[in-house]
Parts: sequence; C-alpha cells; structure tokens
Amino acid sequence: MPEKTDAPVSPLRAQVQLTRRAARELAQLSAAQRNQILLNAAQQLELRSSEILEANQRDVTNLDRSVTEGKASAALAKRLKTSPAGIKEMADRVRDVAALPDPLAHPLAVTELDEHLVLEKVWVENGLLQHRQRFLL
Repeated sequence: MPEKTDAPVSPLRAQVQLTRRAARELAQLSAAQRNQILLNAAQQLELRSSEILEANQRDVTNLDRSVTEGKASAALAKRLKTSPAGIKEMADRVRDVAALPDPLAHPLAVTELDEHLVLEKVWVENGLLQHRQRFLL
C-alpha cells in the first residue's frame, strides 16, 4: 500500500478528485434530476453566450501568439474558436444527452454463468457498481 504523503496536490490531481466526487454525487440523483441539470446547463450556455464568446476570444488571441511563436499549432487555434452558432450547437448537444436513455438503468455487462443463470454488472443509484445474479425461467 502506498504511503500517504503531505506533498501538495497538483491542480490536475485536485480537479480529477473533484470530478470523481461530483460523479458519485450525480449518480445518487434520479435520472430526472440529472437530466434537469443537463437542461439547465444547456440553458446557461445560451444565456451566457456573450461571456463565453468574450472569454473564447481572449483564449484564441493568447493561442494565436503561441502559434506565431511556434509553441502551438494553427489547427488547435482553429478548433478552439467558437461562434454564436457553435454555442447553440453545444447547447443542443447537451439537450441531446439529456434525451438519451438513462445509462445508470442499464446493465454494463451480462455474463451467462449457466443455463438460466446470468450475472449482470449494473450501476446503482448510489453511484456504485453492483453485481447481481438472475435466474431466467
């Protein structure tokens, strides 16, 4: 077992830890609650499009300097730039995800153990994996 250290946590590691915690918390919500969060996010993308476009323009300007200095590719700069249509597309794709079937309600894997006996690997509402055996009659 690795020793715990008091070394500072890198920003990337801290972000990964926060993301994992958020994923566990989201998995505990109902499908309707998770979908509402997605719909709210799509709405905020559209409502805050001016802010997003201003920040994007700053990022593109900074990246253009890096392209000029040979530190970044022009292709990356082209992919970074967005527009009002791009923001609408993002919001539409988030809404598309909300309309998908709930991924936590479906088995991740099904293994036939014996005739009429299967083992399913499923997500459960608390965000954990569960293995369950089912007899098929």
